[in-house]
Amino acid sequence: MKFLPRKYHESQHDWFSKHSLSRHVTVATRKMVATQQLQMMPFVHVFQSCSQDSNAVLAIMEDVIGKLKAIMPTLKTVMYRQDNARKQVSSTE
Repeated sequence: MKFLPRKYHESQHDWFSKHSLSRHVTVATRKMVATQQLQMMPFVHVFQSCSQDSNAVLAIMEDVIGKLKAIMPTLKTVMYRQDNARKQVSSTE
């Protein structure tokens, strides 16, 4: 993934310093019942410095599920696909 320049003429130091940014991209996909079309909602989390351990990933997952629940209050089940794995998470509310 490329980052766009922050200013018109970036120095080499400014350009290469962006490579240390941690980023996590989540794309939620759902099939609209009325139109049978797929709808995609991307979520991007960018961190200045963060170890991408299980605590960080769980916090990102909690944030995404919270935002999805705000958009779709009737949401009951979420399916995660990570590294070609599949995980089903049921809502507890």
